[in-house]
Amino acid sequence: MAKVTKVINNVRVTELDALSDAMEREYASACAGGETVVAKDAVLKGQFAQLADLSARNTTAIKQDAVVSTLDEADGKRDAVTRDLFTLAGGYTASPFAEVKSAAQDVCAVLEKYGRGMTAKNYADQTALTESLLEDLGAEKVAAQIKVLSGVAELVAQLREAQDGFAKVHDGYIRAKAGKGESASSLKKPLVSLINDGIVPYLNIVAAMNGYADFVAAVAGNIKKTNDTVSRRTATGKKEDA
Repeated sequence: MAKVTKVINNVRVTELDALSDAMEREYASACAGGETVVAKDAVLKGQFAQLADLSARNTTAIKQDAVVSTLDEADGKRDAVTRDLFTLAGGYTASPFAEVKSAAQDVCAVLEKYGRGMTAKNYADQTALTESLLEDLGAEKVAAQIKVLSGVAELVAQLREAQDGFAKVHDGYIRAKAGKGESASSLKKPLVSLINDGIVPYLNIVAAMNGYADFVAAVAGNIKKTNDTVSRRTATGKKEDA
């Protein structure tokens, strides 16, 4: 029987998560009925209990990290619309048409109360400032001036949409943050160590014993599949993550 290989160390946390889940499924299948050799193996029972714990925590951490990434994207969209709004309204102040120039000056007076620097504020402060800005821009007199400036009303509407989108994602971020105790990158080392220094060596010891062959082959196949994926990615020069 071929030797079970270790997991390549530059495996991604998402690849490691998929591998650990696959190994758990293989173990559950090999333990079906509770009377198999694998099911009665106390060493494997302990190792896979650890694997299940680390794998579950890793999955949760990955989801939480994804929420943070999504929050940054939502904030980036809001920042972009805010900057476009300041730029377009400011451009109209150079208009040769008196009505347009006057309207632009009035709208820019409102914008200048907040300043372009609002996009550099922390999430909470920027959210509060954006809500206040949208309220001011919605005032009857200012709204009338905005109508004179082609494209500005559309940007205000986009800012409202971006603000609402950010608020929705931020709610998810707060929920994730409340339960976040560790990152996926911090769990990578103990997961790889458990597989490479615990499970793999033990499987290579029991591989030739009665009742283990199918399980060992299944786990070996999953690890090889993961390593092949890592090797292909490395060969193409794609950027590694934690």
